[in-house]
Amino acid sequence: MSGPVKKKAAVVDKRSSEEIAIQSAMNSNYNVLVPLRDAKHAYIKNPITQKTVHFSTQSEEFFEMIMELCEKGLTDKLREEVISFSNEIDSKWSNVLEKFNERLAVKA
Repeated sequence: MSGPVKKKAAVVDKRSSEEIAIQSAMNSNYNVLVPLRDAKHAYIKNPITQKTVHFSTQSEEFFEMIMELCEKGLTDKLREEVISFSNEIDSKWSNVLEKFNERLAVKA
């Protein structure tokens, strides 16, 4: 007979729920942006609030939300998504990419 069974200590994730949501979005195969027709509109799925909001891609609110998510660590993912939309869905997304990059340059 063997001795008493030792219990393993529970592993505790010390990240905040926001950090977990952002990390999950970064590693996910799902898009944060959902492109709509002619690159004029898009949905943004906020991984922190779990809300999906419709935006005009020309609006200040759209870019404010994008920049807010970039500040949380999603810059590379968002940029990759917009590049993908431009290359694979509609070349008009290149205009959105240009404005996105301009906003990032201003923040830097």
